[in-house]
Amino acid sequence: MIMCTVKHCAALFVHAEILIGAKALEMSQLLERYLDLLVEVGIHAPNYRCSKLKNRLRKVFGDNLSFRQPIKKSQSELALKEGFIMDSISPTEPNCRDSGHG
Repeated sequence: MIMCTVKHCAALFVHAEILIGAKALEMSQLLERYLDLLVEVGIHAPNYRCSKLKNRLRKVFGDNLSFRQPIKKSQSELALKEGFIMDSISPTEPNCRDSGHG
């Protein structure tokens, strides 16, 4: 069995789901997944915020990942591959098309 660090596992998840899978994921979903990974290694961080995770993701992925505010303020911010245009903002569905940039 291959073990990976929390940071590495989180990066692999984002890479597979957003950059390869062309999904737009809510930051709240990414935070929940990250916190689950932390719990798996014995770290309990209930006060960890989306803003901190967003900064961490920016450091890892740079310009390859972008963030968009949803139309409805009650929804979580979206993380998606840079250069993708949202046809309709519906998180977790592969509803993006490549704009040809990047």
